[in-house]
Amino acid sequence: MLFSRLGGESGLSQGSVMAINHDSKGFIWLGTEDGLSRYDGFELQHFVRDRRNPHALPNNWITAIEPHTDGRLFIGTGGGIVWRDPRSGQFVTPVDSNGEPLVDAQANVRALHLDRANRLWVGLRNSGLIAIDVDKRTKLEITHQPNKRSLSDNSITAITSAQGDAVWVGTRNGLDRVGPTGVILEQLGPRLQTLLGETEPVAINTLLLERRGLLWIGTDAGLFVFDAVGDALTRIQADSARIDALPSNRVTALLEDDEQRLWVGTANGLALVDRRDTTFSTSRFDPADPASLPDSFIVSLHQDPGGMLWVGTKAGGSARWNPHSWSFGHRRLGTASNNVASFAEDAKGRLWIGTIGSGLFSIDPKTGTPELFKTAPGSSTRLLDSNVMALVADDHDQLWVGTMRAGVVRIDLKTGLASALRIDEEDTTALPVSGVMALLRDSRGQIWAGTFGGGVVRIDPLTTTVSRFPVAGNGSNGLSSDRATALAEDRNGWLWIGTDGGGLSALNPGTGEFKSYQHSPDDSQSLSSNTVYTIHLDASGQVWVGTRGGGLDRVIGSPQDKEPVRFENIAESEGLPNSTVYGIESDVSGTLWISTNRGLVRFDPVSRDVRTYMRSNGLQGDEFNFGAHFRSAAGQLYFGGANGYNAFTPERLRFNDRPPRVTLTGLLTFNTPTVLPVTYDSIDSIELGYRDDVVTFEFAALDYTAPQNNRYSYRLQGFDSDWVDAGNKRQVTYTNLDGGKYTFEVRAANSDGTWNEQGLVIPVRVEAPPWARWWAYPLYALVLFAIMYAVWAQQQKRLRREAAYAKRLADEVDQRTRELAERNLQLEHANEQLHEASYSDALTGLGNRRALYETVNSMLTADSTRRFVMMIIDLDRPADQRSVWA
Repeated sequence: MLFSRLGGESGLSQGSVMAINHDSKGFIWLGTEDGLSRYDGFELQHFVRDRRNPHALPNNWITAIEPHTDGRLFIGTGGGIVWRDPRSGQFVTPVDSNGEPLVDAQANVRALHLDRANRLWVGLRNSGLIAIDVDKRTKLEITHQPNKRSLSDNSITAITSAQGDAVWVGTRNGLDRVGPTGVILEQLGPRLQTLLGETEPVAINTLLLERRGLLWIGTDAGLFVFDAVGDALTRIQADSARIDALPSNRVTALLEDDEQRLWVGTANGLALVDRRDTTFSTSRFDPADPASLPDSFIVSLHQDPGGMLWVGTKAGGSARWNPHSWSFGHRRLGTASNNVASFAEDAKGRLWIGTIGSGLFSIDPKTGTPELFKTAPGSSTRLLDSNVMALVADDHDQLWVGTMRAGVVRIDLKTGLASALRIDEEDTTALPVSGVMALLRDSRGQIWAGTFGGGVVRIDPLTTTVSRFPVAGNGSNGLSSDRATALAEDRNGWLWIGTDGGGLSALNPGTGEFKSYQHSPDDSQSLSSNTVYTIHLDASGQVWVGTRGGGLDRVIGSPQDKEPVRFENIAESEGLPNSTVYGIESDVSGTLWISTNRGLVRFDPVSRDVRTYMRSNGLQGDEFNFGAHFRSAAGQLYFGGANGYNAFTPERLRFNDRPPRVTLTGLLTFNTPTVLPVTYDSIDSIELGYRDDVVTFEFAALDYTAPQNNRYSYRLQGFDSDWVDAGNKRQVTYTNLDGGKYTFEVRAANSDGTWNEQGLVIPVRVEAPPWARWWAYPLYALVLFAIMYAVWAQQQKRLRREAAYAKRLADEVDQRTRELAERNLQLEHANEQLHEASYSDALTGLGNRRALYETVNSMLTADSTRRFVMMIIDLDRPADQRSVWA
């Protein structure tokens, strides 16, 4: 069992976890001797006594936690009882109709139990039993009365349900069955004393009524079982001589989980009961194993809604374990080194396991018990090296063992006799080097060995004769590197050989022809890395290659084709958790299981869906070993690492298919937590002011299997156009949101990939700034109208001014035009006068010489054939002559 611890190093306030429970929303609550803590899978929130706060815890000593169906959480403390309001987060003291506390504030509460009739039974350390009617707020006090049939003692230690409406009440001096009216119906204390042969009363530590009706009773004198139907009382005791016995007689906690497994917490470990033969398998604290319990003294047990088992210890804090992890079959080889490097299965179904440092083990298929292999007397050799890197069984009841420093050892499985193959670098019929990294039995029954420094060799299983194959050099045909790390044979008989640093080679065993494939940074269809750790041929004949640093490659094509071989890569960008692939195996459905440096991957070649499983799912660790992978004839898969190995049948794996609860765990504005009247997980809606420019939402999926592997997607409707994949990030920040209505939504998946599609839905309203509120818009309209009116008025004024100017200009133009017209008339008249003056004599008004010339010219022009007579009168003569001529 691999436990995840939650203690002081994780922030738990105190290491003694007296009580564990969960509330209606899915949070885990841990009660310690120094306060109460709430856990959401990532963070612990602490609650302690505060004298200044009337709604804080009354006392830091938390002894019991009991959830109510209405969401309240009842807390038993060293100073009375309170219940936590799930909405406000305040702690409230239960009071009667008169306002008086139903439980004395000084009382030391030791046990709480809510029965089917909604009665809260409160067990006190020194004051007896109180039955509180939660609805009516009334109480019934039940105490020990000397010399009367009453409670066996006033010191109550445990309470659980009984048949009907009664309860079983464990005290320091016995065990009583109490009816709802306080009547003592039965007392088992005397019978316990008789069974023990004791005269002193038996103190009860813990009680459990299981589903079949058996009452389990934990005491300091062992574990008791009471069958009310058969009226039988049985005692189970510890036995230090038996590893499968009850680990301690001091039984402190009991739990029946949802698979009806019975868990017993003791002062010396946590034990699981096998009811068939009443044997126990026990888990304890191991200082060398961080995945063990943090402390062997168990004081509380609880199972949450997701199935996780929670264990509270006396001094080490708490731990949780995933029951589904058992389906991955984590196994170890006892006290030996559990660094597993190789697997093989012989004809009898016996599993062989090679380790680094501890040699070779065999697992009996009937008992499952590992046994260290030792060579039979008379063997010509022994297993010279404890580092077994490769294993393969042949058809002749022989197991071939490849070691790190002693070459290949052949073991006769019938006799146990072992013989080593000869190592001689110069002799071509012997192994060239002592380091062997891979072994393969081909379809012809031949054994192939990949060596470290000697390339690949073929071994005849009958004669042990070795045939070597060349290593390429100076352009010659051969293996691309002398370090052969992985081997596989395809359907065409070609041998695929992975190397360390030399890429991938394909060998035609018949012709000795090699074809090599290496990584090219410029070619996306080349091999992704030159170091190959594993090669796998699936049921369809497809060749898969696992590399160091390059991820998984699918081979496209064949070395015997004319077209060149190409490679399709699946790496971290496609969902692999890590790009170093150590092993590949197929299940019956064709799904690939891939071991990496960070978990075990299930890869569907058709849908290309990738799902990763980690140590929290039950794996031996997050990191696996090179070469440590195998599929048995029955379809069981094996993967090994530094902490043992996993053996599982994929079809029988169990996963958590319960969708996780999603809750808001924080709301911050400007990176400052927002103070609200309710708890963050109770928020129905969110109101943000217009100054809240930076708002951060924090959320969590309340599944505790592997919280770090829970996945989230979110969106803010009204802002985000689609869902945003957040991976495992649990917060989102928005800035400068416009005023308006939004809806914040979160979906989450647990570590097994089960999604809660409903998730978290919270309406969000962002207050608009004053300048963007409704009443601002009429004002904006009025201002706009005023501006428009002012512009219009200014425009009209300008138009009027322009019109007046145009009119004045037109008038001036008209006046000027009239003046010009008058002047033109005057000029025309003057011109006429001047013309007349130029053609006539000023004194007589008769035409002058110029007029004569123009008249004669006109007459001649009009008719040149006419005859003329010209008479000239000289008017320049003296006046007397002029008069005569006149």
